[in-house]
Amino acid sequence: MDLIKNCGQLVDYAGDSTAGVICKSLERAVNAVHPSYCVGRYLATDAGARFASSLRGADSVCAGGGKASAQMAVALTEAGILPNHGQINCSIEGKIGGVVLKKCSHPLPDDSTVKKTDDCIGMLLDSDDSAHIVFLLSGGASSMLSSPADFAGLERKRAISERMMLAGASISEVNCVRRHLSKIKGGKLSRMSHPRRVTTLIISDIVGNRLEDIGSGPTSHDPTTSRDALALMRKYGTIELIAGLEEAFLSPVNETVKQGSPALSMTTNTIIADSSTAVASAVEAASAGGHNAVASGISLTGEADSEAVSFVENARKKLNGPGMFVAGGEVLVRVGRKGDGGRCQHFALLCAKHLRKGEYVAAFATDGKDGNTAAAGGLVSAADDGQDYLDSFESGRYFAMNHTAIYTGDTGTNVADVYIYFRENDQ
Repeated sequence: MDLIKNCGQLVDYAGDSTAGVICKSLERAVNAVHPSYCVGRYLATDAGARFASSLRGADSVCAGGGKASAQMAVALTEAGILPNHGQINCSIEGKIGGVVLKKCSHPLPDDSTVKKTDDCIGMLLDSDDSAHIVFLLSGGASSMLSSPADFAGLERKRAISERMMLAGASISEVNCVRRHLSKIKGGKLSRMSHPRRVTTLIISDIVGNRLEDIGSGPTSHDPTTSRDALALMRKYGTIELIAGLEEAFLSPVNETVKQGSPALSMTTNTIIADSSTAVASAVEAASAGGHNAVASGISLTGEADSEAVSFVENARKKLNGPGMFVAGGEVLVRVGRKGDGGRCQHFALLCAKHLRKGEYVAAFATDGKDGNTAAAGGLVSAADDGQDYLDSFESGRYFAMNHTAIYTGDTGTNVADVYIYFRENDQ
């Protein structure tokens, strides 16, 4: 397997008839949402053809951020339409034509990321008012493209985001607060860029594809308000971190851009790949191998422990026999202490408690990195008992010790997580 570096170890654990199918399905899922494929698929549409035509001979500049943004630029270069200058904040350093790639931190921004983001903003504002901005956006941009509001500052924004994540806030809740602590999120980048034309191509890591949550929505309207964000900070115990700053936080000049604003009249946002793309492709791969394969149709976004129970139960019900059941999403894990692991590995171990002989679950982060580990996820069966590791939030140690972690390295894309249930026999 080209994608999964340790597929042989997984085959030793579960056998080729199980692990081999799971590896192939995960590989197909990632390939389907990789920019090298989905950018070309978009350009083959009528809308994509019009976009490509609009760039030829135009004064254009490229900007963007996120884990998949660099590979999106590569795909546009191969299509012969990447603007000849620009900057992208991503996970690597380098250059694609005249577009500079700047390595930025994730999941929380640092001083270097803020400096690089401000440089990117300056580049856009220095472009001619008639310029066409090609903005490449993917998951990870909430951190990698970061310019905190002056009243907040970086350290305060980092502390609020980190505390909310550890408390189990959903990505939508965290991003609501991030938007209102930012100079550029929640449509503010489009407002800065107006009257320039902005075309944003998006690989979505957000269940439901809410534009305001993908990279915290730098070029889209925001249906939430500063008061909504304030309520969330109260909910997750971070309100004291802006004590004395409430007036500035609620000031209209710091509010995000709302639907219908003239600031967005020159902006177009287009999603070219998302979680459903990955799930459908995993199902297709298993079906092509002769297996009964079903897509969930419901994304997993709730508490990890309850989602583990419902995922296994729904898989048994939908399959009613051997086969594969696939879902996408991003479960919530409330971290009680600092450990070694990620939400996918934690979720897989929770699922193991509910599995029967002949049943397996793989949980996989499509960007190739699960939490603070080097793994993308893990594979479990009914034989796995990781309760002690769940209690200590050390799921990463469990999978590394048992050689059942899933390793891919950086995949070059990001559409949240893929969850696979596989049943190999009648019970």
